[in-house]
Amino acid sequence: KGKLVGKYSEHEYGIMESIALGKIHDRRFINKHHSAFNEIVKKGFDPHIFIGGLGNHFRDLMMAQNPKTLNLIEVGEKTKSKFAEQSQKWSAQQLIDGIEICNFADINYKNSKNPRLTVEIALMQLSSLTAGLEAKKKNGGSLEEPEDKEGNEMK
Repeated sequence: KGKLVGKYSEHEYGIMESIALGKIHDRRFINKHHSAFNEIVKKGFDPHIFIGGLGNHFRDLMMAQNPKTLNLIEVGEKTKSKFAEQSQKWSAQQLIDGIEICNFADINYKNSKNPRLTVEIALMQLSSLTAGLEAKKKNGGSLEEPEDKEGNEMK
């Protein structure tokens, strides 16, 4: 039946992680963070495991951006291919920021008086990573940071 991961068996954990992370990685879906997170929690997924798993997912996406590091992801070839495809929707800096946001929430979860809020704040921060990119794409911009008239990067 598999070892236990928290209150879930390894099999149940894998299913729940697939449900959660299969939806959350998509930029359009992550911007609807409250409904996604509520749906996941209603299915019994522990928010602490969720935020840690999401951080791992961002790490895997980052590894998938480079063919030399793709083999560091411990999944089947078909899944690696999906990761490689998904990873192209994110800049390297967005993935690094996503990992940092998730790591911060993971570390602070147990010490928080309101741990669910800790995860929700992390999801809002993750949403802000993609909001600027979505606005640029709508305006026909590139994935790179905007520049002012003198060519200096603006943030």
